[in-house]
Amino acid sequence: MSFAVKSNITWVGKQDWELREFHGSEYSTHKGSSYNSYLVREEKVALIDTVWTPYAQEFVDNLEREIDLHKIDYIIANHAEIDHSGALPALLARIPGTPIYCTENGVKSLKGHFHKDWNFQVVKTGDTLDLGNGKQLVFVEAPMLHWPDSMMTYLAGDAVLFSNDAFGQHYASEKMFNDLVDQEELRAECLKYYANILTPFSSRVTAKIHEVLSFNLPLEMICTAHGIIWRDNPAQIVEQYLAWADDYQENQITLIYDSMWNGTRHMAEAITKGIRQEDPSVEVKMFNLANTDKNDVLTQVFRSKGILVGSPTVNNGMLPQVAALLEELRGLRFRGKHAAPFGAHGWAGGAVDRIGQRLEEAGFAVTGGIEALWKPTEGALDECLAFGRDIARQWRGEWEPIESAAQDQSPSIKRPVGPKRVDPKPAAAPATDRTVTAADQGSMRCRACGWIYDPAKGEAGQGVQAGTPWSEVPETFLCPECLLGKSEFDPLNVRGNTASQVAADRELQPAPVVIVGGGSAAYQLVRAFRAQDADTPVLVIAADAGADYPKPQLVHGFSRKLGPSDLVQRTPEQIAREFNVTIRAYTQVDAIDPDNKTVRFGDDVQPYRDLVLALGADPWIPPLQGSAASRVITLNNLADYERYLQQLAQGERVLVIGAGLTGTEVALDLAESGLQVRLTDVAPRTLAKLLPDFVSHELENRLVQKGCRLHLGESIAHIDSSAGGVVVQLSNGERFEVDTVVATAGLRPRIELARDAGLEVNRGIKVDPQLRTSNPHIYALGDCAEIEGMVLPFMHPLALSAQALAKTLAGESTTLRLPAMPTLVKTPALPIQLAGVTVADGLQWAVDSDETGLTGKALDDDGRLVGYVVTGQHVGRGMALLQQLPALL
Repeated sequence: MSFAVKSNITWVGKQDWELREFHGSEYSTHKGSSYNSYLVREEKVALIDTVWTPYAQEFVDNLEREIDLHKIDYIIANHAEIDHSGALPALLARIPGTPIYCTENGVKSLKGHFHKDWNFQVVKTGDTLDLGNGKQLVFVEAPMLHWPDSMMTYLAGDAVLFSNDAFGQHYASEKMFNDLVDQEELRAECLKYYANILTPFSSRVTAKIHEVLSFNLPLEMICTAHGIIWRDNPAQIVEQYLAWADDYQENQITLIYDSMWNGTRHMAEAITKGIRQEDPSVEVKMFNLANTDKNDVLTQVFRSKGILVGSPTVNNGMLPQVAALLEELRGLRFRGKHAAPFGAHGWAGGAVDRIGQRLEEAGFAVTGGIEALWKPTEGALDECLAFGRDIARQWRGEWEPIESAAQDQSPSIKRPVGPKRVDPKPAAAPATDRTVTAADQGSMRCRACGWIYDPAKGEAGQGVQAGTPWSEVPETFLCPECLLGKSEFDPLNVRGNTASQVAADRELQPAPVVIVGGGSAAYQLVRAFRAQDADTPVLVIAADAGADYPKPQLVHGFSRKLGPSDLVQRTPEQIAREFNVTIRAYTQVDAIDPDNKTVRFGDDVQPYRDLVLALGADPWIPPLQGSAASRVITLNNLADYERYLQQLAQGERVLVIGAGLTGTEVALDLAESGLQVRLTDVAPRTLAKLLPDFVSHELENRLVQKGCRLHLGESIAHIDSSAGGVVVQLSNGERFEVDTVVATAGLRPRIELARDAGLEVNRGIKVDPQLRTSNPHIYALGDCAEIEGMVLPFMHPLALSAQALAKTLAGESTTLRLPAMPTLVKTPALPIQLAGVTVADGLQWAVDSDETGLTGKALDDDGRLVGYVVTGQHVGRGMALLQQLPALL
């Protein structure tokens, strides 16, 4: 079988209708699969991938009917796994010497599988292969999607992406195009494929998609390695992958169990009933692992916001089907999901504790557990019903922490009461002991992207030798994937420290550490402090709702079609439970009394042991004249973001004031979404305080290419309301009309509260290297703090500052050390990374540029490297340059 994909592309693969298991028995294929191979015919002929080994001779015979094999000039091996490369030995026996284009890791894999030294041609991202007739193949490395050797191939001139395993599915069909098959079946198989195969690599999925999008290549078709070809709106599956990669979940709770004598099954049914009683809106699904396909179950876990896993106790542990599923969950590394264990037991328990431990190791936020003795009584099942109601409230985000409550007296049931979690594991060792053990001996995982530091391997790219324990890794170390620092790593194989239970009588507790502010700075500190100190009470006072969300996503949320609630990673209730802290939302601190160590809000006076000001910064709006000055909006918090979305819904014409870091990212985000964008700044070029002029000009070219109109070196003279929107007049007399005006002209640290309390302030709240203000028990952190004349409103210094301050608050006075840190300009049209001194008089620039980007090295009068800028595909060179720069602090 073969068919025309386009006039110059022929599908020459194999439909495997009878396939029911893949990767051994790892993946169920209820609807079969296909092994897609493509023949591209121009002046030169390229074959992209082959088929699985059992069909090798059939493939070669069919291919020979399609074309004289000796006319095949090139073989492209996007992936070396046997289902893609299995026919290579049979094919190359007929046409020996034909060059095989693949990645360096592809060579290793193919040699490992077949032990042949074929004519390998190693390619890297951006390399091309000319086919004639104005057509080129462009190669894009895609390591760990989902093997280290993976790559994609783009056919320039036809706008076809041969995407390898990405965007595929195990789905056999005689109708090989997405617009011809059953859409529900197609989505279900795509979701199953992503959930079971690509979930562990979600951060790489997002990064690779954005990298490919940054090339600005047109896309008319996606030819996958398995399943159907995307020809009708191929961007739909790309957008779906971005959504799935972003800690995806639906309003669903899934119960998974196995049972011996139906006791655990009855508990599952009662818990399900309780969930449905409390929250009829939530979808509840229940699976008995003894008679359910595990891949189908894992797909439902992927869709769920939380899961409950149950097993009776056998040999002091759980049933083997449950244990196997938990091992799968550990490998898939689902993020942002809740979990709870349950189960019945006879003479002795153990399963519930072990399940809870495994769930925590797999990355779930474990709420608590419930277990019943012998066959559950009616009373025990009533407790399961109540447990289900509790779960529904907590996972819906409406759980009200209770100051104190009596424990359930039933000896056969354990369930959460108030904020006191019934921990499904043995008591943890002291926090300091566990931290030292994990840091000194174990692997560490980056919280942001999942990259793992293995002490046995080290990290040669940053000069960390194999055998270096984590405690000896330099503080300047950055994650190679996402560039976050050491403080963003957690132990891989040791569960995090567990906060102690809330005391029943809070009046007997000592004065808390009080944190004023509910943004990233506050919650970074909470997390870091709890890793050092599990017992000291902590009170967070937030002027807004107190939700935890990534502030940089405010800039990019519009193009991703995210609402305010989509950005929230944890509600204040979830934070309070997870870290054993108290959060007062919608509370404005009116005054600080340093002498009596209290803060006042309304009629309440709150003592503190130590006070941390994480007040953030206010957006600055340039002075504007005219009747529409009050209509200018900002983008600094979730409330701003909600107004931003409402304004953008009113019309497509947008003016962005301020061409700095945020302004350029906002302008490109809106332009990429099809809006008509104008960008203005009094500075003569974009990012004038960060970029040298030759990079600014390239960025401006990209902005213009995306449809942005630039008004640089001009101020706004007047801004007035009109029937059609807002009329803007610039200082040069130019007038135009827009629907929305967004100010991104800068931030000003919030210093008023500190100044009124008599603390030393300048641009920000002045702090010493321990982040201590002029008062010994008051500290400042984040956008509001100024250290050695610097205000650093970026995530890297914030993370390091929170880690240092956490140690100081826990009793170990720690001086903040800031290495040279990169700034990332998240503009997909021109990715930029810079660090050090990049704008100053007397700099000498050494620039290496090509069509893929540039590397600029800033040198001082003595020829020493003091800063750098890298763009486009040169961004990968930034890490090595960063290591050569002096520390910031």
